[in-house]
Amino acid sequence: MLLVIAFTLRTLNLEGFHAIFQFAHRSAALDAVGWFAAEYLPYALVAATVVYMMRTRADQRWSRLLVITSAILLSRVVITGSIHTFYDHPRPMAVLPITPMEPLAHHSFPSGHAAFFFALAGALWSTDRRWGWWFLAGALLNGLARILIGVHWPLDIVAGALIGLGSASVAHAIIDRRPRTRPF
Repeated sequence: MLLVIAFTLRTLNLEGFHAIFQFAHRSAALDAVGWFAAEYLPYALVAATVVYMMRTRADQRWSRLLVITSAILLSRVVITGSIHTFYDHPRPMAVLPITPMEPLAHHSFPSGHAAFFFALAGALWSTDRRWGWWFLAGALLNGLARILIGVHWPLDIVAGALIGLGSASVAHAIIDRRPRTRPF
């Protein structure tokens, strides 16, 4: 049974990769959009987070910053870092005869970018749904673009997204359970 599941996941991963990567290197415009979404959209999301924090009421700023920071650290450093320490899954360019837009040699599974940006999106969504939806869309676009440029498998992105959103849920649940005390 486990062999069947492993084969099915491998097949879905390969087919999903080809379904997205087939559009790479066909159009300079699409390649530029994919490259931007994979490499520069993360900077825009971080900058938007700074804007979000500046627009947040002062009495809520620190708790929201704590949720965001905790979610990111849990997802990217603790969980993804631990998996990368014990499991080295090859990137698509190490397995397939493709030319990625960015050759990378380190761990593929799970995607650290997806874990980071889905944790950020989940943390924002848990405190402000309006901003959260935009960040979820940005995280999804970044994940798809990282497949398009040839550096991740679809399951890398899915696993990173689940880790990120799960970490955001845990961070939000723990921080919301803190006793609220008034200074005076």
